[in-house]
Amino acid sequence: MTPEQDAAVVALANPALAINTGEVEAIARDFGLTDDILFRTSGTSDVPKWVALSREALDASARAVNEHLGASSNDVWLRALPEFHVGGYSIGIRARLAGGRVEALAAGSWDAATFAGACRNCGATLSALVPTQIYDLVAAELVAPGDLRAVLVGGGVLAKDLKQKAASLGWRLFETYGMTEAASQVATEGTERDGMHLLAHWEARTARGGELEIRGSALFTAYLRNEAGAWQVDQPFDTDGWFATGDRIGLDSRKLVFEGRMDAEVKVLGERVDLDALQARLELLAGTGFAVLAVPDDRSGNRLLLIAEGGGGDAVLAAFNDEVAGFERLTQILSVAKIPRSALGKVLRPALEDQIAENTSEA
Repeated sequence: MTPEQDAAVVALANPALAINTGEVEAIARDFGLTDDILFRTSGTSDVPKWVALSREALDASARAVNEHLGASSNDVWLRALPEFHVGGYSIGIRARLAGGRVEALAAGSWDAATFAGACRNCGATLSALVPTQIYDLVAAELVAPGDLRAVLVGGGVLAKDLKQKAASLGWRLFETYGMTEAASQVATEGTERDGMHLLAHWEARTARGGELEIRGSALFTAYLRNEAGAWQVDQPFDTDGWFATGDRIGLDSRKLVFEGRMDAEVKVLGERVDLDALQARLELLAGTGFAVLAVPDDRSGNRLLLIAEGGGGDAVLAAFNDEVAGFERLTQILSVAKIPRSALGKVLRPALEDQIAENTSEA
């Protein structure tokens, strides 16, 4: 019996973190979360918490995605995302509900050529990847297998140039917007290629500043978190059940345009700068060994740094600055041993800021 079918609380986390998930499950039961799947997440804020999702919410999300894709018993999903992340875990539920099957790459063994070969060998028709993995496929100039009819792309900003390069190699990418709190997807691109549209099970609205709020059958139950040694449950919904996502969104009827995290926006020389968008551009240019970081500056409000993993970066700095507006230019290179990232490759800026501060104080 799989975890999503077993009527008991289950906590899932990256094995590399060596977390005692049994202890977390016991704590969840004490708080009444007896029939939920718990996903550990830190997002880009680097504040660890557990997101509790009911099996009903996970099923609702899977049904909506299946309906959007026209998934059936003829489909074969190739899973390349970790199951401790909702994007990877949901694949098994989608296949179960549609009557299809799942093939999986070995855990922790991402390799672009191996993925493309596995697609061909198992006759994969559907998959889900993050932008970093798309970058690897394009960098290796791998042609898409003929049976693969859709690759959902989420977990970060997909640069337009990268999407176009992937399309030229035959990869049929469908951009998505979602989050763990929504049991995966909120909006997905359609076959008409006219942008992302809300899936059928969601209501959405924007609040002041353009922050997206959502309500629907796939919304999470609660957060479980440890604050200063004390466990607590938090249900951050208003009285009508709306959840504020922390994302800045353009919403036109049911068409959605992701504009950035509310906490990823800084001002430089009075101009608004989206760090997520700059990070996506940087990774398209130079891969994942670099990051953009903003630090306070008395004159300009903030200045932007190029963080280089393992050193170097002069050529990347010059090439990047040639492509962007003056206020978006990077002013300095700092080196770190390793850029902290989430399981899906997102830069964890608070952890990176701490690392930079430690390096500075030691210098």
